[in-house]
Amino acid sequence: MSWRIEAMRDHEGRAAGEMLGRAFSENPVARACLSFCDRDTRLSRVAWLNRGLVEAARRAGTIEVVREGERIVGAQLSFAPGAWPLRASVYPWMAGGALGTGVRGAWRYARYDHEVHPFHPREPHFYLWVLGVEPAVQGRGVGSALLRAFCARADQARMLAYLETDRRESVLLYQRHGFEIAEEVTIPALGDLRAWMMRRAPRA
Repeated sequence: MSWRIEAMRDHEGRAAGEMLGRAFSENPVARACLSFCDRDTRLSRVAWLNRGLVEAARRAGTIEVVREGERIVGAQLSFAPGAWPLRASVYPWMAGGALGTGVRGAWRYARYDHEVHPFHPREPHFYLWVLGVEPAVQGRGVGSALLRAFCARADQARMLAYLETDRRESVLLYQRHGFEIAEEVTIPALGDLRAWMMRRAPRA
């Protein structure tokens, strides 16, 4: 596969959000928060959610995408030190995305955020908010390439990097790139959903 990493173009927010919807619609968080939806409905709602997250990150963070030709096959949304928590003017985009999952879904996603928020580092850090890859190309190095680009920024600034994940397979990927598990939580209100908070010290 021939692909390249670039900044997302302003008009590509919808395409990136829909790709992330496909990447995450079968993840544990999506299945737990939208357990009352069938597969197609869940995919539609997760895509809507991620379109909102993309728009929020476009205004306050960094968005990098991987292209195969002109098609987006991977994306990451991240924030530099000081950009998180997001400023109030960005919240409508997040809220709009969450409400696209329905009232019940929005409440469940908010519950997930409530459970993982206390573990967010207090010291300055780079935050990897979202990293997703088109399902058809997963396992071909796209996620690792995006992750290396993110870690390089943290290393250049000699700062901590932080992320959360709901997938054991992703924990192993992040560990290969120098992240360590800082906390592991179980959320009974979401069917004993598990989440891992991970930190990475800067490297020379």
